[in-house]
Amino acid sequence: MTGLLRFLKRFQHLAFFILLESLAIVVYLQSDYLLKARAGFWLKEAEAFVEEHLTSLSSYLGLRDQNERLVAENLALRNELERRRIAVEFLHDVKLDSLHKSQYRFYGGTVVSNSVVKQHNYFAIDVGAKDGIAPDMPVLADGSVAGIVLTTSRHYSIVISLLNTDMRLSAKLKRTGYFGSLRWDGVNYQTALLSDIPHHVDVREGDTVITTGYSNIFPPDLFVGVVDNVEVKGGDFNIVRVKLGCDFKRMHYVTLIDDRLRKERDSIEQTLRSTDE
Repeated sequence: MTGLLRFLKRFQHLAFFILLESLAIVVYLQSDYLLKARAGFWLKEAEAFVEEHLTSLSSYLGLRDQNERLVAENLALRNELERRRIAVEFLHDVKLDSLHKSQYRFYGGTVVSNSVVKQHNYFAIDVGAKDGIAPDMPVLADGSVAGIVLTTSRHYSIVISLLNTDMRLSAKLKRTGYFGSLRWDGVNYQTALLSDIPHHVDVREGDTVITTGYSNIFPPDLFVGVVDNVEVKGGDFNIVRVKLGCDFKRMHYVTLIDDRLRKERDSIEQTLRSTDE
């Protein structure tokens, strides 16, 4: 308060002069309608000029945030396009056996219960044995790997979710072809870890991760997710964090795949294992 009084005392003559000039201008403008109108116009022009430049400045300062959002949206759209492309390619690339019957048969179902917060998550679907569903069938949601049928009743099935720390999935980087073992680490329902990727492999953020087809359950080239980042854990291999394509908190409709040649493959592989023993 003392500082303010000292300031006013120091510049009192200047302040008094400005006040008198302001009063004189107001009186002068009030005496002439045209001058008053012109002054109002000038004030509006000045106000518009200042507002325009303030808006431009605000837009310029916000360019970085806008660019970051556009980059994120572009990456999300590219990943969505790639996920859908892989799903469509797989659904249309129907292999034929010697009897000219398709190797894969597809079933649809709806999720009736689900969990994502436990270390061992499962979900239930409203199709079962009477619908042709059997244990070990792979399950997709939104074109992405979601789990494996664990057991069935007549009308329902229980699926072991990809969000289960006991589940392992053979997956690979589509761009380079290097494969490893994918598992959920129980931390974030949106990501999983792909291990056993050699250090020399060029792994990039956004790389597509798909199934290898090396197991007897999942066919090859099913969409799993995209690389989020690389976590180096020493030794000869990298651990890659993968952003999963399936949003398990919004999962509703699912697709189940029946491989008609799986029993034949199981049989021949069992014969090979018996020979090795």
